[in-house]
Amino acid sequence: MDYLKYWFARPFLVERQIKIWQNNYPELLEIDFVKQYVGLNAYSITITSRKAHTNKKRMLFTVPHAHEPAGTVACMNFINQILTGKNLDGSKSDINDIECILDSCI
Repeated sequence: MDYLKYWFARPFLVERQIKIWQNNYPELLEIDFVKQYVGLNAYSITITSRKAHTNKKRMLFTVPHAHEPAGTVACMNFINQILTGKNLDGSKSDINDIECILDSCI
């Protein structure tokens, strides 16, 4: 059950990780959320380098079925790779040129 350490599908795990990212990468992140009818937060996370401003491409990742955990976990892992260069399990990301992505995309 080691995968539970990085299988961020439950709301309390997602929120805890978002707070860690907010504290560690405030220059790259902008977090918005709305409270759902059931009391849980639905998040919008914007990630980009603020040093480059013009003609950025927009990339959008969503989880259309929130009750299906794999989409949330995939988004969380991608965000972690872009911010830290590592997968949530601690292994090195295979994403090349993260700085270029941050400079050219929102």
